[in-house]
Amino acid sequence: MNKNIRIIFLPLLLALTSACATQRRIYVQAPENIEQAPAPEAAKAETSPSEPVQISSAPAKIAAPTAPKANLLPPENAHTGPVALRIRTAGDTMLGNAAAKRVPDFNPLTPVLDLLRDADLSFVNLEGPICDIEDIESKCEQRLRTRKQKKKRKEKQETESKCYDFRSPSVCADYLKEAGIDAVSMANNHVLDFDVACASAGYNILLNRNIKPFGYKLKTGDTDASTLTALSANGLSVALAGFNFSASGGRLLPVQDIQRAAQLVREARKRHDIVIAVFHAGGEGPDFSRIPQGTEFYFTENRGDVRAFARAMVDAGAALVVGHSPHVLRGMELYKGKLIAYSLGNFATYAGFNLQLPNGLGAILEAALDADGNLVYGNIFSTIQNYSTCAGKPCTKLARDPQERALKEVRKLSLADFPNSPLRIQP
Repeated sequence: MNKNIRIIFLPLLLALTSACATQRRIYVQAPENIEQAPAPEAAKAETSPSEPVQISSAPAKIAAPTAPKANLLPPENAHTGPVALRIRTAGDTMLGNAAAKRVPDFNPLTPVLDLLRDADLSFVNLEGPICDIEDIESKCEQRLRTRKQKKKRKEKQETESKCYDFRSPSVCADYLKEAGIDAVSMANNHVLDFDVACASAGYNILLNRNIKPFGYKLKTGDTDASTLTALSANGLSVALAGFNFSASGGRLLPVQDIQRAAQLVREARKRHDIVIAVFHAGGEGPDFSRIPQGTEFYFTENRGDVRAFARAMVDAGAALVVGHSPHVLRGMELYKGKLIAYSLGNFATYAGFNLQLPNGLGAILEAALDADGNLVYGNIFSTIQNYSTCAGKPCTKLARDPQERALKEVRKLSLADFPNSPLRIQP
């Protein structure tokens, strides 16, 4: 090679090497034979309030040194594109209950911080509000007062489940932030455990930590679109929509109104690259591990037709549908190339939950999607919660489950409820 050419080429090579080394995003290598997409152009730094907001870089998303073996796969003949977005999500999350005076002095998510951070986008279901307001009558206190009034008037009482109320202190939002959680669903039956004041305060506490709440109306007169949140992840515009089995006085969107929910998802898909639908529905407990055909009832309450709802969300444009509420794991299916997880169970519930097996089993779900929202591969990371004692009080502690019981449970339930689904769940 000519000496002058070498002199010019060497500095250029060094400059290119330095530029590549400064890129922040690091990807886990995809499982064998799965192509990774190059990162799209970065989103614009400045956006209006209605436009997607760039995910905060602190704490930084991290990547494991080697790729995990994928245990969720589409059929072998699936025609999917390269991975454009990696999502990780988990089920019911309540990191401390100030109402029961059980608040941890540590982050309950510590054992799984690496798993939650290792994604382009991560979200959970926030079971109950986050606020520090002390003098609000809880849902259960209101119910007890009403029962006493009915008894005094000798009125017949309705059959209902045992009452639970949760209120997490604001430090729990810091724990979520430390875990790299980007968004939380507020669409569940515990969001108003301490009335609207606490729920709305929690909404702002989360926003102040750059965690995007969704599925909740600050005002009952707000539009359905106001319940969406939008953000940018790996250069893609992503919208999240949340739904519940009850409208909760007009603050939430009910799963029973499938047409209304589908319209919201359909309109969101026109403006965003990826739409994720999250729902809180179905009966509760081990007796509801299987997914029935048609509408479910828990005691006398209509908890929705989750099969019809989830598939309608995909038909409307959702790339991923994730459920919770039963407090146990449920099966998964691949519908038109899109992953539906019907319940991810209890994830991190510091105090006040029944965690006798199978209730103590949970899962962190990874879904790697192509640009069209099709599943390229996924993973179920099995977790378990065990009863313990923290600061002299009962608590639960989260851990990875080396026995992979959640994966085995989801595989068993999926084969039972969706025997014809093309989703391959590796044992």
